[in-house]
Amino acid sequence: MSLVAAGLVSTPALLRYASFALGLQAIQGTTGAFLAPLVESLGATPVVVSLIVAIDPFVSLIIQPLANAWSDRSRTAWGRRVPFLVIGTLLAVVGLWGISLAPSPARVALAMAVMAIGLNTAAGPFRSALGETVAPERHTAVMGLIGLMQGLGNVLSQLIGAIVSARSAGLPFRVTAGLVALSSLTSIRVLRQHAGTALPPARPTGSMWPYVRDLRPLHWLLAAQSCWWVAMSGIITFAVLFCVHEVLGIADIASPAGKAAVGRVVAALVYLSFCVILFSVPIGRLAAAKGTVYVLQRGLLVLLAGVLLILLVPGMTGIYLATTLMGFGYACLLVLPMTIIAKLQQPGREGAMMSISSTFTNLPMIIGQLLSGWAIQQTGTYSAPWYIGAVFILAAWLCIRRVDLSDCLRPDVTATPEGATA
Repeated sequence: MSLVAAGLVSTPALLRYASFALGLQAIQGTTGAFLAPLVESLGATPVVVSLIVAIDPFVSLIIQPLANAWSDRSRTAWGRRVPFLVIGTLLAVVGLWGISLAPSPARVALAMAVMAIGLNTAAGPFRSALGETVAPERHTAVMGLIGLMQGLGNVLSQLIGAIVSARSAGLPFRVTAGLVALSSLTSIRVLRQHAGTALPPARPTGSMWPYVRDLRPLHWLLAAQSCWWVAMSGIITFAVLFCVHEVLGIADIASPAGKAAVGRVVAALVYLSFCVILFSVPIGRLAAAKGTVYVLQRGLLVLLAGVLLILLVPGMTGIYLATTLMGFGYACLLVLPMTIIAKLQQPGREGAMMSISSTFTNLPMIIGQLLSGWAIQQTGTYSAPWYIGAVFILAAWLCIRRVDLSDCLRPDVTATPEGATA
């Protein structure tokens, strides 16, 4: 009997599995809200900020494919994914503490590298476990729950971080270290319960390339994914600095007024996270009824509207209106693409397929972060990433319109047709 056949079905079990995403997103939420202000307060320029933030996706390009491939072949008493989650969690916690105590941008970069190695050692195997741990008919549901956990990770890390950052710029990273540890333990426990269940054998990675080469919907999905992560990585990296410098007009982020402004802006990011939480589960249900690609197309248009709105409507009012729209669009990006990847992957090659997906996430993120840092340096305005983002989101929408899953079946299994309810 395969692990998928006996996979997680009940909502409590799915919640425990999905809880790992809370810790992963808490890291992203904390670095997105507090890393750039921390590094700038230590004297870094926008280009240096973008280089430090780009360490995570750069490390991911190397670590995630290796971790995914090794976890496909791993056979331990804890199962093939759990050891990677344990090791990755420990390294991520150490790296977060290192960031919180770093006295210079160089030390932040070193600690960021340790954190990124841990994060990506765990993130790939966690996502790879979806196809083999969760019953296929529950994939859409669990992705909604993962989106919910990601929203909670953002809210908790940013809300608590905004409160404690007034005492020390490093404290938000220590808070996140605790969230990562707690959420990881919850997920690891439920994954260990399935360690003894038979698994599909790992297959040679090279033999999957003919399948990937001929899978046209995957090509268009990866093209769209590349475009939207170029857009979102630049926007997220410099969102706080954009709001403080451009919207609120404060030049010195290390001043008392600058620190107070960071708190106001992070409150808007917490609101964005609440929107992600609010929309994640309904988006999963809507995708089950209307089709994943159909909902993803609309989500990109809503996201584009939010990006344009923040450029057109001044002040905090514009920020909150824009974040409402962006919350829906961002939830679509967090919930839906992984569902499509799970639909297309082959048993025994879950990690290999996730490695392909992660490459077309992390390389675009590096490009987006470095491009945004360079554009800010050249133009002298922190609004540059938003203009760049609007162009790339539009390109993503054009690509996703070409994705057609109606005739795509995962090899060796019967797939649910796009738009049908399992």
